[in-house]
Amino acid sequence: ASALATAERAQQALEGRVADARAQLEAVFEERNTLAAREAVASERERTFRDLHGDVGARLLSIIYGAADGRSRDLARDALVELREMMCTMSASEDALAVALPAWRAEIEGRLADASGTRVCVMLAASYETVARADPPIVAVG
Repeated sequence: ASALATAERAQQALEGRVADARAQLEAVFEERNTLAAREAVASERERTFRDLHGDVGARLLSIIYGAADGRSRDLARDALVELREMMCTMSASEDALAVALPAWRAEIEGRLADASGTRVCVMLAASYETVARADPPIVAVG
């Protein structure tokens, strides 16, 4: 009878460990599924932002450069600024600066080249910390 009791206690302990392991696995899978869903939403949001910026932004730029009067040009420019601010605010993340800097560089170089007909090269710091610690601030025109 004592061997049977020992075996039953061992079985109960083993069943408890299996239940704990199952609960841990379920928690990991649930967390993984939640992260996958968040990534899917973020990816779709980013795609929507790119499409919105590309389509609406291009149309607003066309209005800015093709407008016959200053009022239309100013309205389109304000709308473009608001569009960019909204997109930056909604898509802000820990690595937003790393994503934004190359886009800003391309936009600045393109705008300056379009406006002046001159090739412009914008050099940006590799990290926010580099920019934040710069004294004097990193700005070079040449």
